[in-house]
Amino acid sequence: MACVIYEFTTRTDSKTCWENQLGVEFYKLFIFDTLVSLVLNSILFEFILSGFAKIAKFKAPDFDIPTNSVDVIFGSAIALIGYYFSPLLCLMACARLVIMFYVKWISVAFICDVPKFVINLGSVSMTQIIGRKICLKIFQKYLHFYL
Repeated sequence: MACVIYEFTTRTDSKTCWENQLGVEFYKLFIFDTLVSLVLNSILFEFILSGFAKIAKFKAPDFDIPTNSVDVIFGSAIALIGYYFSPLLCLMACARLVIMFYVKWISVAFICDVPKFVINLGSVSMTQIIGRKICLKIFQKYLHFYL
């Protein structure tokens, strides 16, 4: 990110400011990511592959939780980073999340099989809570002397 901002700030031949150029690049990246995640992953992979599986009497593909989670997180990260340079990107991100929610819901409900493995997040979140409490207590103990 710093390299991109440096590249935009050092340009002297441009008539527009670097913030506008960077905002345009974030719009392009967001739209491209949306098209790739919806068209390639959802429509091309899940819908067409499940159609071939029904024709050839194969098992329907499992819903890929990690890939779909990364798609949502990456799109949200682009929107949050690009918010400073293009404020309407957050509205586009909200529309994208609503569309992706319904596309993924249709995919889970009607097209893909539910994954067989169970994700146990209870122990991970409890470990994080305990670690945060310990760090907070240490921080409070040593911050008290400096205040």
